[in-house]
Amino acid sequence: MTALVRAACVICAVAAFSLSVWTYMDVSMFGFPDGYITDYQAAADTPLTVITWIFAGFGLLFVALAFSPLGSRVRAFAWLAALMALIFVATAGYVGVPWYFGTHLGLDNGIGG
Repeated sequence: MTALVRAACVICAVAAFSLSVWTYMDVSMFGFPDGYITDYQAAADTPLTVITWIFAGFGLLFVALAFSPLGSRVRAFAWLAALMALIFVATAGYVGVPWYFGTHLGLDNGIGG
């Protein structure tokens, strides 16, 4: 059981760091290729940057859970709670931010003809 939970923590750490890099790359490409920043991109820059750092923090949390001297039951409950929080933040970042700034506020995202 301990090895299984440690492996799950390592897998979640890799996933969290991957989400962090992916979100950072999305934010860093705002304005590409002509440098024009749309209203949507200007508004979503700060929330997505914060979410990028939160993903990196979750990666560090999962690494700490994997290699800390905890009991297997405590580690499993902590891993499950951290995983649920990671899913919530990922949903907020990839569904909530585009919905709020793009659909709800109706900011120009540069798509159109």
